[in-house]
Amino acid sequence: MPPLSQKAASAAPAPQDLARPGGSEPSRSLKQRAAAEAKRYIAFAIYLVIVFGTLILFSINIYSRIDRSVPNYPSYHFYALGLINALVVAKFVLIAEAAKIGSRTFGRRIQRRPLVYVILYRALLFTAVLVAAYGLEEVLVGA
Repeated sequence: MPPLSQKAASAAPAPQDLARPGGSEPSRSLKQRAAAEAKRYIAFAIYLVIVFGTLILFSINIYSRIDRSVPNYPSYHFYALGLINALVVAKFVLIAEAAKIGSRTFGRRIQRRPLVYVILYRALLFTAVLVAAYGLEEVLVGA
């Protein structure tokens, strides 16, 4: 098998560009992109519902062991709040990802560092986005 020429190798998209959401795929229609984004949103929201539901059950069990007047099972409004929070948090994270938070100049420089630095950097940025979203929610609610 002959090696690729320099020109052919530079014309091919980099593997990280193909794996990244919103990569160079101009042939996809708006309907296909919307369906793919909806799948990602639903998958991430289901993950967060499971995580938040587990945390709700855990906290209710802790409270019921401390105070015997608290029932061992949460009422349905706790699950409804967990579902709403999961949907909102999933949307904020996907918006931050679409805005390429962490991919600007400093983000590009940190990409050359070990993977643990990249993960910590992006985790801190997404945490800051979620804290800002929580602050916005508190301002809108009027707390």
